[in-house]
Amino acid sequence: MLYTIKKESDYDLYTFEGIDLKIRVYSFEKDCKVFINYKGYNISSTVMFWDFENECLESNLTFETAVTELKNANKLYFIVKKEILNPFIDEIYYFIMENNMDSLLTEEKKIDWN
Repeated sequence: MLYTIKKESDYDLYTFEGIDLKIRVYSFEKDCKVFINYKGYNISSTVMFWDFENECLESNLTFETAVTELKNANKLYFIVKKEILNPFIDEIYYFIMENNMDSLLTEEKKIDWN
């Protein structure tokens, strides 16, 4: 298994071995809101510029993006259908592992999930 899931009061936290990647998932009736924290940065907008959407489409994974006003969430997140949540999370992991995101971690993307 790529990750472990810790159930919090209002979300699930996915953590990964060997990589500083955390994904928060807020589940609703049909959809999930997915927030990415890679090394303390929200890289959602970064992966979008690096062709993440096309990689997902090749795997028949569709999503929407939205912006939040939550404090320290750094705005952009993904909305996915519940039935594709696990493959979508796998796609995030593999995309980050295959592409060097470290050079794109900027202060404006910094987040604090404490």
